Amino acid sequence: MKLFAVVLIASAISAAAALPSSVRAADDGLRVGLVLPVQFGTFPGCPTGAALYQVVSRHSSGSGTTCLLSDPDFTPCAEGLGLCRDLPTQTVLDLRQGEIEFDANQHEVITGFDPGTGTVTFQITWTGTVTAGTHKYGKLAGADVSGGGSTSFDANGTQTGDLSFVIGEADDS
Repeated sequence: MKLFAVVLIASAISAAAALPSSVRAADDGLRVGLVLPVQFGTFPGCPTGAALYQVVSRHSSGSGTTCLLSDPDFTPCAEGLGLCRDLPTQTVLDLRQGEIEFDANQHEVITGFDPGTGTVTFQITWTGTVTAGTHKYGKLAGADVSGGGSTSFDANGTQTGDLSFVIGEADDS
């Protein structure tokens, strides 16, 4: 019986360690991590394209689609390397326990550029509001959405980083 308990604890620790650090962080919101890389392409109803990705939370997984409603150029700012932009987005997260829809501003700041490798690093911050939810997430309408993180693209387009959404004060158990 002791061996079973040790194996169970070791399995739980291994599973938690496999989650992106942004998902493991403790807070009162439902934390949903993006599994990188994000795929960019066209999607019905998205005038300037969409980002398609897999997502994971403490007790669920699924997929996400973020519709980019415009694609503004980067402009001078007083953050990072001095170039920022704000993208209006609409996102749908399809998790095993239901769907969450939200509108958010995606604030992007260029924080690094390595001319030797061509790698560009961005700091991303999301702020928005849940517009709808189904099943377990049906009562989240009106909840705040925040989150973000850092992501980089090398010269070949390979993406790395740690990005997550934090949604309201949902219980993800």
